[in-house]
Amino acid sequence: MRNFAMIAVAAAAFGGTASAATINLTYNITAEVTEGYRATTSGVDPSIYPNSEYTGPVVGEIVDLILPVMVDSDTGYFEENGFSRAREQYEVDLSTGALFAYIMPDDDSAYSYDLEADGTGEIFIQTTILPEGSNGDLFDSIKYDVLSWSVDGLPEMTDVAPVPLPGAMPLLLVALAGAGWVARRRSS
Repeated sequence: MRNFAMIAVAAAAFGGTASAATINLTYNITAEVTEGYRATTSGVDPSIYPNSEYTGPVVGEIVDLILPVMVDSDTGYFEENGFSRAREQYEVDLSTGALFAYIMPDDDSAYSYDLEADGTGEIFIQTTILPEGSNGDLFDSIKYDVLSWSVDGLPEMTDVAPVPLPGAMPLLLVALAGAGWVARRRSS
């Protein structure tokens, strides 16, 4: 036990604790509603509940959405599993800003964002509605086609110099060619 404690102290002294730097990004998204409806998870007709009418954005409507995101500045990744079933997961390509995000708050709603590097993408939002007597069975679903998006806060990428051809590479090629020539001469 004493050795374990000494190893732990040494690891903390030399390695420290890993605390990744994070960056805060803001995605500004323009999207068109392609689908919107109210339904139940059990297949029960939603009209039996009060507030059974879908009142969200209509198909064809153009909307502007804002999504704040916090990710690791090295990997572009963030995941958090909260209490109950709450969950957040973000994956950002730090060179293009492309994003995959899945957010599920405690209320069983779900948000999925898939933004491609070419400025397009898809968004799916399912919001749980809790009218009297529904037990969270009623939800609104909205699908969007992303028309364009931009991101604020993305770090500037520095250009990486191309890797030069090692000086020994031509020498290696000459040696391989010579070995092949010798092997061919011996076989004939």
